[in-house]
Amino acid sequence: MEAAKLADRAENARQIRTTTAPAGPFEISFTRTQPRPLIARIVVNSRRLLVLLYVLLFAGLGTGAGVLFSDAWAKYRELKLVEADHRRKLAEAEARLAEQEQILKRLQTDPAFLEKVLRRNGYARPGEYIFRFED
Repeated sequence: MEAAKLADRAENARQIRTTTAPAGPFEISFTRTQPRPLIARIVVNSRRLLVLLYVLLFAGLGTGAGVLFSDAWAKYRELKLVEADHRRKLAEAEARLAEQEQILKRLQTDPAFLEKVLRRNGYARPGEYIFRFED
């Protein structure tokens, strides 16, 4: 007999829970199951939201780093081209310098070459006359 009374009480309590207003301000239930508090659902959703925010943050940081890296890589390639151009110009200048040093050394040691260069530039010995003819 007591078992029947306990079963009736449980059934009445279950019907009261499903037909009456929620017991607390955060409980919502439309089924005959035990109502779950709304706060628990928010915690689960906030975890999902937190994971989503971390994923978005990671994606944003990755995208920003990729943009910065691509800009830096483009600048690096540009600077490599400039460096190659400067190295080429340096090699040309060093070749000119070596040629000029050779000419200077020849001017200091070869009197015939010195006279040839001076006469080409319009110089003459004392008492000599320079005649220029038009072609």
